[in-house]
Amino acid sequence: MNASAPNLEQIDSLLKLVDREIWLITAAHNGQRSGLTATWVSQVSLDRERPVLLAGLSPRNFTTELVEQSGLLVAHLVTTDLLPLVYRFAASSGRNGDKLADVRLLDNGENLPVIAAARAWLICRVFRKLSAGDRVFFWADVIQSGQQSLAESAAPLLKEQAFIQALTVEQRIHLKSLREADALALRPVAASWRESV
Repeated sequence: MNASAPNLEQIDSLLKLVDREIWLITAAHNGQRSGLTATWVSQVSLDRERPVLLAGLSPRNFTTELVEQSGLLVAHLVTTDLLPLVYRFAASSGRNGDKLADVRLLDNGENLPVIAAARAWLICRVFRKLSAGDRVFFWADVIQSGQQSLAESAAPLLKEQAFIQALTVEQRIHLKSLREADALALRPVAASWRESV
């Protein structure tokens, strides 16, 4: 193996071959609520009787704070027709305003923001978390779920690369600048975490 510096452009290009589903994560605590756009969400249990979801969220995100405080999150799978909402959740902070102000929500008995227009949703109770520098990973039991019928939502699930390609040049530049600022701010935290392991 060559000990030279890694080809970061090639690595970035290769990682873009992974086309993950877009998820909207919402949470609420003490009258505050927010949401974020996520791609690091996955089923992590083989046991159908105990479904578990894993979500990797930025520790700088307001929604992450709400998940930590409440111990609950809602993971929504969304379709391509919700692209404007997905962009809103990705492009702004819940600290600066209520991202859910004009979004129709479902009554779920838990006082959690469940987005009515989502293709499917999972309410999850966090049972373990790991702060890994630039991400906080939450393992959560799925405690409730719901979905629209295919007739109600015929649009395909929104995936990461389709989302990026559907954005305007200005929107792409904005999201890239947010990502780079987040990475730069969290680089020392991630380095510290690596050294502590």
